[in-house]
Amino acid sequence: MTGPAGVTGPSRWPAARWWVAAAVTAVVSLGLPWSVTGGYTSPGFVVPDISVANPADGTITTIPGMIGLPITSPGLHLAGYQTPARVLVVVAAVLLVVAVRRRSPRWGVAGLAVAAFGLVLAGVPLTGGGAVYLAALVLLAVALRRSALLPRRGGVPWES
Repeated sequence: MTGPAGVTGPSRWPAARWWVAAAVTAVVSLGLPWSVTGGYTSPGFVVPDISVANPADGTITTIPGMIGLPITSPGLHLAGYQTPARVLVVVAAVLLVVAVRRRSPRWGVAGLAVAAFGLVLAGVPLTGGGAVYLAALVLLAVALRRSALLPRRGGVPWES
């Protein structure tokens, strides 16, 4: 089957929907919380009463003690745009634009690898934004495959 501009393989137009879905999902994931920094709990404390004797008049003055309650502070939620993955999303986008413009599987595989490394660099958080970003990686792989920019298993992507 011949697609637009003489490109053979799967049609490029259905792949455009996959590209848009992958891009939108990746951008949305950067706005969601990716990780939570560790909170802390300060232990409570007790200060006992203090008794002070006054030898001049023989009185004893007692200063009351106090009790400090434990304080718990929750951790901070870090959004995707606050993680190092945001830089790799931009680098991956540039590599993928080059892959589409040159119709080169080599650049497509490189873009997918850089995007996947962004998830690894963020510590593979599979909650919230990290899970949505993982979905974006899957959509990206499908878009690359539908555009014939991701070789089949056993294929050699380095020929172009």
